Amino acid sequence: SLLNLFYSSLGGNTGANIALGYRHMFGHGVPKSCKTASYYYSKAASDVIVEFEDSRMPLIDHVRLNDESAIQNKQSQEDIMEYYQYSASKGSSSSMLIYGYANLYGIRGVEQNGEVARRLFEQAAEAGEHEAFGALGNMFLKGAEGIPRNNETAFKYFKKGADKKDPSSLNGLGKMYLEGSNDEQGNIILEKNFELAAGYFNKSASLGNSEAHYNLGLLYLDGKGVKKSFKQAMQHFAISAQHGQVLAKYQLANMYLHGLGTNPNCEIAVKFLKSVVEKASWTSVMESAFEKFVSGEDQHTALLLYQHAAEMGIEIAQANIAFMYDRGYGFEEISSGLSEEESELLKFKGAIKWYQQAAEQGNVDAYVKVGDYYYYGSSALSSSNSSVGSLEQSYEKSIYFYRRAKELNNAQAMFNLGYMHEHGKGLPQDFHLAKRYYDMASDADPVAYVPVILALGKL
Repeated sequence: SLLNLFYSSLGGNTGANIALGYRHMFGHGVPKSCKTASYYYSKAASDVIVEFEDSRMPLIDHVRLNDESAIQNKQSQEDIMEYYQYSASKGSSSSMLIYGYANLYGIRGVEQNGEVARRLFEQAAEAGEHEAFGALGNMFLKGAEGIPRNNETAFKYFKKGADKKDPSSLNGLGKMYLEGSNDEQGNIILEKNFELAAGYFNKSASLGNSEAHYNLGLLYLDGKGVKKSFKQAMQHFAISAQHGQVLAKYQLANMYLHGLGTNPNCEIAVKFLKSVVEKASWTSVMESAFEKFVSGEDQHTALLLYQHAAEMGIEIAQANIAFMYDRGYGFEEISSGLSEEESELLKFKGAIKWYQQAAEQGNVDAYVKVGDYYYYGSSALSSSNSSVGSLEQSYEKSIYFYRRAKELNNAQAMFNLGYMHEHGKGLPQDFHLAKRYYDMASDADPVAYVPVILALGKL
């Protein structure tokens, strides 16, 4: 498998580069090396970054399978869009905007239709939604499904929006002055003017537009229209990245990697690069896995799809596949031919493997789950001639994972450590320390109040 990844990487396979970057980042089956991880992640990021040129494209939020409310929200997206469609038809300008974006990008169960989006944005603009001018300008500047590019029309809409101080329109004018633009006959509409571009970007950024901060970062990086300053570039990229702009994260990764405007920091660079590649279109496999999981018709395929994404290093996929192993979803084909005891043990081992990898990436609930597995072990389930081995009980390991979760302010981990001190399980029996941990759990999460009161009463 590792050899296949290596040769696929040599052939320019983006997925192989992502998988190798992840493995070297954490040392899974290969030497842990930030430098090597950055090499593979950089190759992958340079392949996918073109997908984010339209930085207004909404990024998909993947769902955790242990979050029932998030699953319900995800499943109700089509109903929500039907409401916005109805509300827009009744004259709600804000609904026109929301439903217009859904049509523009073909998201939330709405079929992509640029003409419908254009009509909705025009109606919203007439109704006083200044943001709609920016949306229309961007549609014509870049072109959209069913809408050809037209710089003259784009400029007209941006100008109208800018007069109303719409941040997106101001940013759009900045882009047009930055690049210059021609009409369909090749006649110059706008000459390149970096100073004017910087002025419009500044106005837009001052109104909170994250894309404008990114564009200002580019100007400071290259010294166009402003005095060249890596520190200023980094500040603007950082603001933009905080608002989810993937292109800004890519620029920050390169600046940390090469020490531009800051001291070189490979670890931070790799985290940014990892974040970039994990927002690319290949992660649609997560959406397919979710749909198959919630339908209940093909959960084994959902398990395999999540495993593919998990092996590429996506933490949510790792947590989701661990959850599926833990609950036995989609497990029938894997456990075929095994005894009930062996099947249970195989589930435990699969769950603990992926929970551990999710925990490595900061999933605090995964730390607690791994601690639970080692606290209870599975030796009672496995016979001496089991073909899948056993999972030994280890208070020492459970304490390690509970403490890691406790450092991240997890109330359950604090409660568990208190319980272990109270009963002398793997820790010295110490009622004072037990009470301290119980009190910490109550302070960390109000939900822990009742179990803590019961535990203290018993103590």
